[in-house]
Amino acid sequence: MDTKLFQSSEAVLEQLSKKELIQIILRLSQSCCDLYQYNQKLEQRVNDLENQLKKFNKNSNTSSKPPSQDIHKQNQFKKNQSLRKKSGKRSGGQKGHKGMNRAQVDNPDKIITCEPEQCSNCGKSLYDQHGTISERRQERDIPSIEVVVTEYQQIEKQCSCGCINQGKFPDNIQSYVQIGANAQAFLVYLNVAQLIPFKRLKDIANDLFGFPISEGSIDNILNYSELRARPLYKMIMNIVKSNKWVGSDETGIRVEGQRDWLWVWQNNLASYYAIEDSRGYQVPLKHFGENYEGSFIHDCWSAQNNTKALNGHQQCHPHLQRFLQFLIEAYNSKWAYDLNKLLYKSQQAQERIWQADFNNKIREQVIRDYEHQLQAFIDHPLTEKEAITLQKRFRKHKDNIFHFLSSPDIPFHNNDSEKAIRNAKVKQKISGSFRSRKGADRYAILLSIIETAKKQRFNLLDTIKALLNNRLVFQGC
Repeated sequence: MDTKLFQSSEAVLEQLSKKELIQIILRLSQSCCDLYQYNQKLEQRVNDLENQLKKFNKNSNTSSKPPSQDIHKQNQFKKNQSLRKKSGKRSGGQKGHKGMNRAQVDNPDKIITCEPEQCSNCGKSLYDQHGTISERRQERDIPSIEVVVTEYQQIEKQCSCGCINQGKFPDNIQSYVQIGANAQAFLVYLNVAQLIPFKRLKDIANDLFGFPISEGSIDNILNYSELRARPLYKMIMNIVKSNKWVGSDETGIRVEGQRDWLWVWQNNLASYYAIEDSRGYQVPLKHFGENYEGSFIHDCWSAQNNTKALNGHQQCHPHLQRFLQFLIEAYNSKWAYDLNKLLYKSQQAQERIWQADFNNKIREQVIRDYEHQLQAFIDHPLTEKEAITLQKRFRKHKDNIFHFLSSPDIPFHNNDSEKAIRNAKVKQKISGSFRSRKGADRYAILLSIIETAKKQRFNLLDTIKALLNNRLVFQGC
């Protein structure tokens, strides 16, 4: 546009003809239209950039992103938000709650009596006086760690017939000098359950046990444990699939410098882990199979969606609610807010509708009512692109949103599966990655043993010792 038009003085304009003035007005009008259209484009560009920024600001509370990918900036949404609603109760023990203290044992290993030597009033000796116990206090401590060396001596005896006979060593005594079962179990526990790498294990063995041990020896102990664990490892999947429900999840993990995936299938009876180089359906097909008769709980990954489960699937509510929370914060979406409330209400309803005195027909009506309300949200017109995308997910999996209401035992969340894979992320932070495929597979097998032992309330050191001695048996095998 010619800027001289805006610089013309009144005197100059007065000298122009009517036709010239009309031309100037038309040119100015066209310039205003051009500026308006350009401004509209800029506004649209600003909106697009703001929407892209909102996507960038997604975190673990408002999406499926793991906490490790959160970027802590001031302009990010509030950090450490919980999806749990406030109960209105004060923190700490509630009224009527019975306090818990460490219980005293009836047969202590050592007793020290605290007797008065003389009367605090007159000073007379109380040495010959009989006393009674007025109060008992106990202290729990661990003994000093000392290596106990047991020597096995093979004895030769010559029979009168001239034959020389030798005594036999126990089957578990194979080497000239070897590490005992307690120390082996302790090393396996520290490496697998407590995620301590080989180098630190060497230091612990030297500092606590008082003898040096090489990384090769530790590796041999873990290999022997894996050999003993393999038959049980296969049985653990049978235990998992014997339950009414199974939860599953997967996470990325580094093996030989490449990105692989740690998978878990778990419930309240057992946990089965596997590390594979794929995140596709061939992994559950290989490990979990297609003959499960219960309910399958997951976070909507395609491989999980395709997993066969005769009694149906349940989408993880907290996973969906994180996406809804993002829409609430980013767009002030009433649709997301109301749908979030509906999910909360259904979670609270499960226990109530499965009480012993609850009418079966009313229960069925309650479930149908939730399904009808969900359908209204699915049909509701939306404008935000991300809200429409999430609505499509609800539409596609609408039969798997309230499946948990069909049973008192099926959880509405997949939290336990997410907890089950968290140890692997901690191990990756400590050790970086698995240096070999063999070590990764060994970790998955031994972790399955240890996590299953936890769920069945076994003592972990005793569990590993029983494993090494080929005497470990899990409930449900």
